[in-house]
Amino acid sequence: MTNDLELFIANYPCVTKIKVQWGDMDALQHVNNVVYFRYFEIARIEYYLKMFNHKKIVEDNLALTVASQECRYRSSLTFPDELYIATFVTDKGPYDIMQEYKIFSTAQDKITTEGKARLVLVNTKTGKKELLAEEIQAQIKLLQPS
Repeated sequence: MTNDLELFIANYPCVTKIKVQWGDMDALQHVNNVVYFRYFEIARIEYYLKMFNHKKIVEDNLALTVASQECRYRSSLTFPDELYIATFVTDKGPYDIMQEYKIFSTAQDKITTEGKARLVLVNTKTGKKELLAEEIQAQIKLLQPS
């Protein structure tokens, strides 16, 4: 593990490790742009599992739903590679959170990709947005104290 990777892992509250699969690449022999959003999803779910009691959230009929998402591709990823994806909340509103992602490539020993997502708390029975519960805000604060 390089010093850059060690610093990367130490700086974020949730880091997910993913291996690039051969099938992630497209005809141009790099990871297809859509696959990055799947990587973000995997990392987002891992963050949720650290933050929430998943069973309780489901029982309460709540879900953090992606309202918008973006990705900035700084450098192409290819197979084989091992990625570390940092996930963290940068802002909270009354109904939503802004979450950011950074992908670190071990093959390139640098951050290759950055992403953002706006997540809205939705009642799964009514389909309407809900105010962020204090419990959710407290869990974010526990995971990200500073």
